[in-house]
Amino acid sequence: MAELDFEKQIVKQLSTDSNQWTERKDLYEATPDDLWNNFRDKLNHNNWAALKQQPLTDEEFARVKNIISQVNSPYEAAKLLDSENGIGKLEIQRDDAKLGYVPLKIFLESRRGGR
Repeated sequence: MAELDFEKQIVKQLSTDSNQWTERKDLYEATPDDLWNNFRDKLNHNNWAALKQQPLTDEEFARVKNIISQVNSPYEAAKLLDSENGIGKLEIQRDDAKLGYVPLKIFLESRRGGR
């Protein structure tokens, strides 16, 4: 079975009945850049208040990518995704010094499984 076919079957299972996942067909043929851009959109949306209604700049998102790209083991990934009471966070310095450092929520345990 081809990897894409397998992925489609998993998505179908996760998006039926009580699983509550939303299938994203637009991401089936996504490039790594497409996936990073999708992640950036989610970060901006989920952290809008913390970002003081100022979306991440290209430089700020490059810092986010750098932090995530430095994860070298499943243990480090688990620490990042569950850094504080089921909330995965990372902190970056904003380009505008007046905005200071901002903690970004990258994963909420409460939203796992489509909740």
